[in-house]
Amino acid sequence: MASLQHAETGLPSVSIVIPLYNSAPFMHTSIDSVLKQTHGDFELILVDDGSTDDTLVKARALEAADSRVKVVALAVNGGAANARNKGIEAASRRYIAFLDSDDDWDSRKLEIQLSCMTSRGAALSYTDYQVRRESGGPDYVFVAPEVTTYASMAKRPSINCSTAIYDTAVLGKRYFPIVRKSEDFALWLSILREIGSAHKCGGVLAYYNLRSGSVSSNKLETAKYTWKVLSEIEKLSFPVAGYYFVCYAFNNIKKRLLAR
Repeated sequence: MASLQHAETGLPSVSIVIPLYNSAPFMHTSIDSVLKQTHGDFELILVDDGSTDDTLVKARALEAADSRVKVVALAVNGGAANARNKGIEAASRRYIAFLDSDDDWDSRKLEIQLSCMTSRGAALSYTDYQVRRESGGPDYVFVAPEVTTYASMAKRPSINCSTAIYDTAVLGKRYFPIVRKSEDFALWLSILREIGSAHKCGGVLAYYNLRSGSVSSNKLETAKYTWKVLSEIEKLSFPVAGYYFVCYAFNNIKKRLLAR
């Protein structure tokens, strides 16, 4: 796949995939954070996942106003993994990045992260991120490790989807398994099993807005799907999956205690 260059930064072009489902009240914050990037050579793919509010109307208006915006409209709600996969199918650039509709980015995220990836030859990268609580609790910063391997990811998921970028020239197009939760965890494990390691590129370049009632806010459900990924998708033996799951549970409890 050809790498298109931007005149100002000299960095490769990137496709950004944002799944939308009844996102009208908050989608503009995430989309604006993309449109204001210092690296402007991108296509922004908005995938409306069968919204029942005016999300699609707003997405179409953005598409009409900015040639970098492309809308994919799905007739039936199929979940975040399916919506992201439809966005990946529509992507035409070498690098693919992801952002959830209720999260947002630092204005230099693409410039910093792509510069790091090209200099290191990294096929998969991620960043630190700040967690903002809608409930009014204290914000905190998740500091990711400099390098993530399969084993370290299985013990402590450290790649937030809204921070991740991968290189299709190395990996091809890689798709999310169709599960209700932890689909990004499953994808990163699949990639890490192949390439060995991923690299952190930059500090806090993304902001994870934790809304009450969001899919990711139910910790017990997330734990259940983490086990499903380890045992059913990765097909690890019971002792190995159990070891990784105990490490995951311990690290998750520790993270929550430190975040208070």
